[in-house]
Amino acid sequence: MVMKNTIGAALLFGLALATLLVLGNLVVRDAFADDGFTKIRVAPGLATSSNFIDVLLPFLSNHPETDEGQGEMALKVDKVDGAYRVEITKTGYLDDSVSGEVYRGNVIRTKDGQWELIEMVVKPICSRGKPKNGRCP
Repeated sequence: MVMKNTIGAALLFGLALATLLVLGNLVVRDAFADDGFTKIRVAPGLATSSNFIDVLLPFLSNHPETDEGQGEMALKVDKVDGAYRVEITKTGYLDDSVSGEVYRGNVIRTKDGQWELIEMVVKPICSRGKPKNGRCP
């Protein structure tokens, strides 16, 4: 009888843990679940710096492309559950189909005081129509 209760409790705990992991994964995905976003691979432990902005520099540089056109950039940072959600919007691209891009990511403070970019996604802003499979028509 004790064996059945122990197995039953272990199964129940395992099911509860699996449910929490799945729901937690869904919550993280929902933060970036908008159609058209493509995940950018971020190597764990490599996108770090003592300066918050430094981990975002690869996404902030090279804009505007030239003095021609109306290149604009906006950076939004919100603190969410101990992490910082960032959104970078770049517009005014000198392209007839892609007018810009929106980047969304998460930056955390590590135990040793460094800033680390842990996730980044990107979505094109199309001049005409909506993106399909991460590309503009």
